[in-house]
Amino acid sequence: MDRVEQHPRWRRLGWLYAGCAMVWAATAVGPIAGMELGGIPLAVVFLASLNFLWPSYGPFFRRGLVLLILAWAGWMALTLLWTPSIKSGVWEMASLRFAWTLAAAWPLVRYRRGLTYALAAGFLLTNLSQLVLWLGHTFDLPWLMFKPWHPRNAGWWPHAAVCGYMLAAALGLHLPVLLMGRGWGRARVFARVGCGASVMGMVATGTRGAWIAGAGLVVVTGLVAVVTGRWSRRALIALAVAATVAVSGIWLAAGDVIARRAQEGYAEVRSALVEGQYETDTGARLKFARWAVQMGLRHPLAGQGAGGYEHWVRSELARHGIDADSVRTAPQAHNLWLHAFGTLGLTGLGIAVAIALAAVRGAAAPLSRANLGTIDAAPAFALLGLLLTTPFDVAYVNSPPSALLAVLFALSLLGWAQRSVPRALAEKI
Repeated sequence: MDRVEQHPRWRRLGWLYAGCAMVWAATAVGPIAGMELGGIPLAVVFLASLNFLWPSYGPFFRRGLVLLILAWAGWMALTLLWTPSIKSGVWEMASLRFAWTLAAAWPLVRYRRGLTYALAAGFLLTNLSQLVLWLGHTFDLPWLMFKPWHPRNAGWWPHAAVCGYMLAAALGLHLPVLLMGRGWGRARVFARVGCGASVMGMVATGTRGAWIAGAGLVVVTGLVAVVTGRWSRRALIALAVAATVAVSGIWLAAGDVIARRAQEGYAEVRSALVEGQYETDTGARLKFARWAVQMGLRHPLAGQGAGGYEHWVRSELARHGIDADSVRTAPQAHNLWLHAFGTLGLTGLGIAVAIALAAVRGAAAPLSRANLGTIDAAPAFALLGLLLTTPFDVAYVNSPPSALLAVLFALSLLGWAQRSVPRALAEKI
């Protein structure tokens, strides 16, 4: 990596390369157009720089995370040979189109913090879009109504549930600094703003799975702070006061939404487990999970094939004399691990688990007790936040979370590289 740093072209234009990467990190969590187009400048400078960057890619292709992602792509492609729906399989594989960005970000080890801040800024812009949409419809300002109103406010994102799950990762970007940081500098102020915006954004989406994941992430981060001794009485008092104010404000602004969604969730789980009613939102998720397990047990090693979930479900319903259009079905199991088991078998499930472990390990590689409360810890806890949503969503079949995963995986690789670079270069980071 130090060889790249010394190259004359990198000395002249490295800042431009880093700037394009930061644009990509910020737009990866933006609206669909920004997500698809934001990587173009990075692609241009990456291709233009390959003639002197290529010697640095030896370690890149030896990283476990990269090899596992290649194995994942290869296995998904192989399962297209027996999937009942090649079209759906190709659609599921489409999320891999963001994987090239891992290679493009590889030379940017010195700019890992900048990329992390850019990702956090992109999330804050999303929260701002939620606020703008709410203001436009609440105060009847047509020039702010960039989309029709829906009680589950997703801002410029197309789907409230997906938005809510991604905001669990946004919360993870800020919690380490908030709970384990020292002093009262700009980083702590930014962390307070980011945590507040992420929590309010999750509440606005009405995504109950994201609320559960966010609460779990707070508990895990708090435990890490206690175990490592990074917490302080002053920080806990400040957090308690801020949480009290935030919860009070959120309840005054959206208490009816929270209460209604919570009551609906309880009623739907009870009706599914007691009365066998599986056509509600929560009841359907239980049904989708059961189908995924049944599907995987039919073909435990190879699965039904990428994209085969809905086709298998509809075929199974027809085999039992049930009109598939009369019951609620979905193209995915709404649980990443069960969906992978059903469509890709134990082979695909094993690769998925290995990818998650390798990514978290890489993101945490440069961490020590001393820097747990800094922005260096943000990628690891953001990944953890997103992983906590996987029992409720299949991140790799939707474009927005797939783009976010690409950024977080790139930061994970840079975490490993940051730990491995020579001491002289590490001091510059």
